[in-house]
Amino acid sequence: MQRRMLTKEEEASAGGEDMEVRREDQEKINKFSSLHQKETTLEEELRAKIKEKEDLEEISTELELVDEEDKVPYKVGDCFVSLPQPQVLELLESSTQTIDEDVDALKSKLESVQEEMGELKKALYGRFGRSAEGSCATRLKDLEKDVDSSSDLEKEKEDRVEEVVISPPSDVTSRAGSHSNDSVASLEEPIAKKILRFQDGDPENPNNWRQPKKIYALFVAIVSVMKSTIGSSLPAGATGPISQHFHQTNEYKLILPTSMYLVGYVFGPLIFGPLSESYGRKLVMIISFALFTVFSIASAVAPNFAALVVFRLFVGVGGSCAISVVGGICADIYHDPKSRGRSMAIFMAATTFGPILGPPISGYISVVSWAWGFWVGAILAGVTWPLFIFLPETYGPVILKQRAQRLRRETGGENIIAPIELEKTDLHHIVTVILTRPLRMLCFEPLVLFTCLYLSYAYAIFYIYLQSYPIIFTGIYGFNAGEQGLAFLPIGVGALISACFYLTWDWYLTRAQHANKRWSRNEEMVRLPLACIAGPFFVVSSFWLGWTAREDIHWMVPTCAGVLFGMGYLCLFMALLNYLVDAYEVFAASAMAAASLSRSSFGAVLPFATRPMYRALGVAWATSLLGFLAVALCVVPFAFLRFGGRMRERSTFCQYLRRKKSEEEEAVRREREGAEKEKEKEKEKEKEKEKETLSVGADEVKGKEEV
Repeated sequence: MQRRMLTKEEEASAGGEDMEVRREDQEKINKFSSLHQKETTLEEELRAKIKEKEDLEEISTELELVDEEDKVPYKVGDCFVSLPQPQVLELLESSTQTIDEDVDALKSKLESVQEEMGELKKALYGRFGRSAEGSCATRLKDLEKDVDSSSDLEKEKEDRVEEVVISPPSDVTSRAGSHSNDSVASLEEPIAKKILRFQDGDPENPNNWRQPKKIYALFVAIVSVMKSTIGSSLPAGATGPISQHFHQTNEYKLILPTSMYLVGYVFGPLIFGPLSESYGRKLVMIISFALFTVFSIASAVAPNFAALVVFRLFVGVGGSCAISVVGGICADIYHDPKSRGRSMAIFMAATTFGPILGPPISGYISVVSWAWGFWVGAILAGVTWPLFIFLPETYGPVILKQRAQRLRRETGGENIIAPIELEKTDLHHIVTVILTRPLRMLCFEPLVLFTCLYLSYAYAIFYIYLQSYPIIFTGIYGFNAGEQGLAFLPIGVGALISACFYLTWDWYLTRAQHANKRWSRNEEMVRLPLACIAGPFFVVSSFWLGWTAREDIHWMVPTCAGVLFGMGYLCLFMALLNYLVDAYEVFAASAMAAASLSRSSFGAVLPFATRPMYRALGVAWATSLLGFLAVALCVVPFAFLRFGGRMRERSTFCQYLRRKKSEEEEAVRREREGAEKEKEKEKEKEKEKEKETLSVGADEVKGKEEV
């Protein structure tokens, strides 16, 4: 006889009668229900243990950023004791190992329970079949549905992407002939968190932006740097008109409009750099830019000299954001070191040309009025406002936060979060951890400390020149304020030459990397050779300027010393700041803030010693002293070439970044594997359903034939 599938009417007539429920069947169903309740309890305990482990790991991560000598409160029983950081980390590691053992034990018990439930399910379906009607069969189907809902719980917990709902069965009190379904109580577990991450090729990831969008973000950043650095040196060319207008003859007071601006550069990065790593680059840039604009206008209309000095302080605070945040923007949008290095080279060229342009601009325009030098800064700020309005956010963690907020509004799923939302945002954490990060990096990271020391000295030399060039070119050669400002332009020529050096080195390095040369994979060799050649340029330029600035030598000769200074200045900044950004990546803004803080401190203070030093030593020996100090600092990049790798290995921040990267890569790998397994599982379920349908149809046809 040929077999065929039953129609719905035939299936109903064939399965209309209940099968007899024996005592042993009822006991198996009751045992299945009991095991399912036990499974639910074990899963709850397992979730609690996993959550406890995650909390301990988060605490350990935060403690690794604490100084080893600091005391940390640790709870023992009902009281807290202060223990050294290494001891607390050791105790936390021991607790984590204990939790791991508990988790393994719970998983073993859970697997045992699930295996026993699987055997019971096979036995019961072997007895009643999958298409049977009646309370017993219906109850069995309900239990199976509950078990299927629970079986994926551990996977969902690991992936943190789905809402978990467990429906445990009620007591089974079925009897033969009953057609009513027992009620099933629902218990909703805490919703598992869905943590958003960038997937490969995600268009919202700044690394994957189209090139025009990246160029626009970089252009806005460079414009902000130029605006800020031009503002730093504007008073240098207007010293005479400022002195006449405010009746100031004290030479130290006349340095204050420039120095107080640099004092703002000291405090601003401590705030803006770390905050940009918590609230995003765009918001922080706009707030600081508004501060810069308002106080630039205030400086131009200052009623007295004291007000001018105070206003210049706040202009410096607002302008400092660009210096500390732009390095972070370059790290955000350019993931590969080659592109990031080029963007940082453009950034450093902007920081070099800005202060050079300030003195000639103010030197010529201040002839009209002392205030016009400051009005230039306000006008530059005003015309660049539209650029900042359309600046896209570049900080990846904040972009993910904005995406999570949007998805929560659209879907109502409160379990959708971004990684940055898991971080603490209370005031105590912001003040003690986020805002102190640049200072901690400056004090406890040798790479940051020695980089800042060398950069600070080079930066201070430039601002010393703002005071010594008038002594040399006005005192010896009789230049006016505008001509004196033009004497700084050879420094810009040197900076252009060093930019060509950088491009040549970049081309040579790229060829070496394509040829797979061993040295080209060394992080120190990628950046530091340019810093090594910068030191001799500083030394030679100092002696050249000092010993050729005489009445019997043409003014072009000492002026050309600025070419070598510009070459050394830009080579040094491009190399060392690129090295910091490569080493600290997401903490690049804090590292740049530390560098900005230190060099601005030197630039604000050392110019006060310029005139006394030149009066005491004379032009030749005072300038030569700067060269001798440069000789001592030449060793820094060579030391980095030799010991930089060890310093990075011992760095708390670098270790944290490596661990974070590996965790993110592992999480992405698990998500991909989970998605692939889920697809395979769905395909297997579909195949099983097809087989079961064919098998049940064949069995029922056979049963019908026997009847």
